[in-house]
Amino acid sequence: MMCELVDRAITQSTSALLNDDLALAQQVIDSDSGINELNQKVEETCMRIAALQAPVAGDLRLVIGGIRMATSIERMGDLASHIAKQVRLRYPSSSIPEDLKKTFGEMGDAASKIISATAHVISKRDTDLAEDIKRYDDQLDRLHRELFTVVLSDDWDK
Repeated sequence: MMCELVDRAITQSTSALLNDDLALAQQVIDSDSGINELNQKVEETCMRIAALQAPVAGDLRLVIGGIRMATSIERMGDLASHIAKQVRLRYPSSSIPEDLKKTFGEMGDAASKIISATAHVISKRDTDLAEDIKRYDDQLDRLHRELFTVVLSDDWDK
């Protein structure tokens, strides 16, 4: 459930960014509290299990992993909300220059693929997708470096 909410937030914030869609940006901002609540519930459940059942070995790794994954997923939701807030802040002006829209679109797509694969790994315990997640993460890192190369170049005049 949390992964699906974050995937929707990523997709919507990317669309809001690329299309300067204020209403869609506001939906992402409003949905962030639901993601935060789910993260808190996961943390509380994991802490309760740790305190009451005193898990060891693999079970303890599972509980700690649950906390870490939920926190990372929630952080992705926060980043989607931050993007949406930038759209709201810059509205009615465009949030990004036209020549960077393709890069931002690819970044949003890679982030969506990461969360989608993560949801599958969690629900099916299918760790074979870990390579896919790493590949999408590497793609996102590459796009991020490209973005900074463009923005920090001497030719950048935006």
